Amino acid sequence: MRPPGAKRILWTYSIIRCAAEAPKSERRGLERHSEAPDSFGSSSLVNARPLWHGVAVYPKPVRIHESHNYISKFGRYYVMSLKESILKVMGGQVVAAIATMQENKPAVRYMAVMGLDDLTLIGATRKASRKVEQIKKNPDVALTVWSGKNFSDPYVMIQGSAKVHDDLETKKKFWSPMLEPYFQKPENPDYVVVRFTPRRIEYYHDMAMDVWEG
Repeated sequence: MRPPGAKRILWTYSIIRCAAEAPKSERRGLERHSEAPDSFGSSSLVNARPLWHGVAVYPKPVRIHESHNYISKFGRYYVMSLKESILKVMGGQVVAAIATMQENKPAVRYMAVMGLDDLTLIGATRKASRKVEQIKKNPDVALTVWSGKNFSDPYVMIQGSAKVHDDLETKKKFWSPMLEPYFQKPENPDYVVVRFTPRRIEYYHDMAMDVWEG
């Protein structure tokens, strides 16, 4: 039977079981975190299951208030925020398929990018490349990043905007020795930085989709 009241939005089998197994001191903390604020504000859908040996799997949807932005740990169980799940796919060095618009038709290519904690992505490219020209004409872009080796592994689809940075400060900030074979040094005028800022991220996993919106 579901507990009364809309506030208990984190009520799931895993939390109930955890509350039953946890010491009294941990139960009080669990009960406190199982209630959300009166106003949901910006909230996300994410799934939660028992955590066994550091591996989490997800059977049931759980609604998490975006302002929490934490991983709640109770014994062997935890609830992971949607942002954390997305960063497991696109955080750090990844290869993304990036779509721009060229004469009202989509143009797609792969690009090595760096996913940052704020969910933006940074990439380096040539100033004379077609994608730079296309972004300057139309900054709307779409990206997708796949996380693994199996077709069922999570992936993200991103809708957002792109901006080209050719100022030396930004180029030095994101310079990496990996870029030396292509651009030699950050002062190279053909080296530019592209920042991708998401408006909407669709996180696909376990035959389900969760949506983050900025």
